[in-house]
Amino acid sequence: MGPEPHFVAIRVFTNPAGWVANFTGDEIASRFSRLDGQPVQGGYAKDAKGRRTQGKQASRDRAFWFLPLRSLNSPSAAFALLPSLFPFANADLRQRPRDPRPAALVTDIEGTTSDIAFVQKVLFPYSREALPRFLRANADDPTVAPWIAMVAGEVHTSPDNLPAVIAALWSWIDADRKHTALKALQGLVWEQAFREGLFHAHVYPDAVAALSRWHAMGLPLYVYSSGSVQAQKLYFGHTESGDLRPCFSGYFDTTTGPKREAESYRSIAAKIGQPAAQILFLSDIGAELDAARQAGWRTVQVLREGATPAPDHLAISRFDELGF
Repeated sequence: MGPEPHFVAIRVFTNPAGWVANFTGDEIASRFSRLDGQPVQGGYAKDAKGRRTQGKQASRDRAFWFLPLRSLNSPSAAFALLPSLFPFANADLRQRPRDPRPAALVTDIEGTTSDIAFVQKVLFPYSREALPRFLRANADDPTVAPWIAMVAGEVHTSPDNLPAVIAALWSWIDADRKHTALKALQGLVWEQAFREGLFHAHVYPDAVAALSRWHAMGLPLYVYSSGSVQAQKLYFGHTESGDLRPCFSGYFDTTTGPKREAESYRSIAAKIGQPAAQILFLSDIGAELDAARQAGWRTVQVLREGATPAPDHLAISRFDELGF
């Protein structure tokens, strides 16, 4: 027989870290099991009156959930692991914030605020079809020519060789490459289409409601997307729900840095002027969330239909599941 397991008591709130709702005792047990490397056996919950109850009922009753960690040799060792177990919480869980809101919130677009199908099935195909005539008509425009030159330089051709430039752009679209020149040119093409009323951008209703509410309560909101800043402004300026640009305090794109590199998030935090630990990032992509967390940000994955779960990050399916 090995040593008796130490039990860790966790208060199961509807909002356990002041951030996200609907996090059950059963899910907490699952996370402990994964961290400890052994199945959780003997875990139980007690309600406010000391009665044992089941995990989901415990979360509704705001009970305490008791879990054994067999591989740890002291309760303090178990407590030390809590920040790793719940990376969305404060580094010191003994000091919870009085206000659960972040100081700033940064959101992705595609797959997060908006249906990925709109981007992939409407915007991308349109830009692929419209780019050739757009470039031929605007090759000498000072807002277009530098991007043509950038593409030409990368494929080792002359900026005057538009067929080669167009072929390169098409190949990047097909490969979903996040090239800065491609994103800038797509933004210019979409600008023309949006202004002509050819289509309106999709934003999930729960995202529209939350963004509007957060803006009204004074929470600074920012966008960080692989699409150009110009394209981001066009997108939110021409949505099915109207002009959402007043909700946002700023926009960031790949000119700041790649979305899967921590340094990009450090740069954004410096520009926002808030401590990294007080910035919350919403995205559907695990690698982006990993980079943001490496930079010290708080992270939540938005799991829309078809998204790939990132088990190391807290997940929601709708913006209104956030606890503020």
